[in-house]
Amino acid sequence: MPTRHHTTLLASLLAGSLLLPTLPARAAPTEADRLAARTLLLEGRKKLGAGDPKGALQFFQKAHDIMHVPTTGIGLADAHAQLGQLVEARAVIIEITQMPVKPGEPEAFTDARQQAREALERLDGRIPMLVLQVSGLPLRTVEAAVDGKAIPWSELGARQRVNPGSHEVVVKAPGTPTWKQTVTLNEGERTPLELRIELGASTPSDAPSKAGGPGWRNMTLWAGMGLSAVGVGLGIGFSVAAAGKNADVEAEVERLRQNTMQGQSVCTGPSDPRCSSLVGFVDDRDAYTGVAIAGYVVGGLAAAGTVALWLTKPNEKSSEQGAGAVRIVPSLGGLVVAGTF
Repeated sequence: MPTRHHTTLLASLLAGSLLLPTLPARAAPTEADRLAARTLLLEGRKKLGAGDPKGALQFFQKAHDIMHVPTTGIGLADAHAQLGQLVEARAVIIEITQMPVKPGEPEAFTDARQQAREALERLDGRIPMLVLQVSGLPLRTVEAAVDGKAIPWSELGARQRVNPGSHEVVVKAPGTPTWKQTVTLNEGERTPLELRIELGASTPSDAPSKAGGPGWRNMTLWAGMGLSAVGVGLGIGFSVAAAGKNADVEAEVERLRQNTMQGQSVCTGPSDPRCSSLVGFVDDRDAYTGVAIAGYVVGGLAAAGTVALWLTKPNEKSSEQGAGAVRIVPSLGGLVVAGTF
């Protein structure tokens, strides 16, 4: 037995079906439209032949908006392709292949359809692919975009056709910092570039401390280099001074030896006042030598620490993103750019 709900639903469907015939259909082009489109098409071909695909694109687009036929479409696709807009060119080519064949249509339409099929195969070999693999949070909460164009969460993990060149990838989700990365894809690359992005590994509250990481590291590097230079400088300076005092020691020993040979007063030991000059020279030499050794040790340790800190220095470009380290690694599917928040 029909319920009130069923009756209402049937009434709505019936009303909708009665309204369908009243919807405006695409108006058939008039003779004036055909003439205008033909003129635009010829102008577009002239621009294209003159090496001006950007100017040609405008004429082909207007002609295609009027006629929406294979010949206007193939010109529009050609202009897109010459501008490096391979994805847009492919979309027009797909549109041409899906146009219904009408009885008695011009031979030029048939030729354009054949050109479209051939162009599709060539374009598929030229257009690079990008894959966004996002983990760590429910995909429904993730907002991703390439060059400002949103990628539905349901398409994350699927291959995305992108034009050759540089592209900005932005991924964000509630409670996590925004992840940004610029990637470059080359025309004709057969292996997709896969971005693996792990969300939820940190929170926005600890992002400033990470962002400040490179600052303290750089300051430490400069301080280490400075301390190393000071230590080595002290070592060299006091080594020279110690060498000078050692020369004084040798000269004083020779003087005392000559005095002994001539029967003059003899130095009997460190406590002997007659040995005060020699003791002073020896003490100075030993002190300078100790300072020089300490300088060399401090300089060497500082240099070793600076080198170790430099070798473990993270990629600052990745740190600026507030998303942890990002690295490119090989995988079974090709090159992978991996990173974590």
